[in-house]
Amino acid sequence: MKQTLTLSAALTLCLLINYGCAPRSPIATPYHRPAEQTLDQHDAMPPPVPATAPRINPVSEKIRVRAASLLRSGQPDAAAQVLERGLRIAPKDGYLWSQLAEVRLGQGRRNQALALAKKSNSLARGDRLLQQKNQQIINQAKDQDR
Repeated sequence: MKQTLTLSAALTLCLLINYGCAPRSPIATPYHRPAEQTLDQHDAMPPPVPATAPRINPVSEKIRVRAASLLRSGQPDAAAQVLERGLRIAPKDGYLWSQLAEVRLGQGRRNQALALAKKSNSLARGDRLLQQKNQQIINQAKDQDR
């Protein structure tokens, strides 16, 4: 019995070490900024970039990726729970608020989606892509009302 526990503990330790050393591939989420923007023929200059680009919180990023994975697998309630937990950790992350707004919109909870998208906009601080995403959510929620 003692040898079994030791073997089990050793195996668990090896797995944890291996997991911690494994290379991670970047996972694209709908919130990543494009690496390169092409200019339209009519644009003389690219749009202004905020003086301070929004920082990506690694914990929030993991939460967003996990929630997106749950959504893809057809588990919107679990995705919402993950995002709500994430908001307790990072309440000023506009991306988490926006993603939760999307989940709520998909669940048919348009009033919640509207409120969450507006909250996200209040935290967007000049992030045009996030503001555009939130505006899409707001427009869709208003369309559901009609």
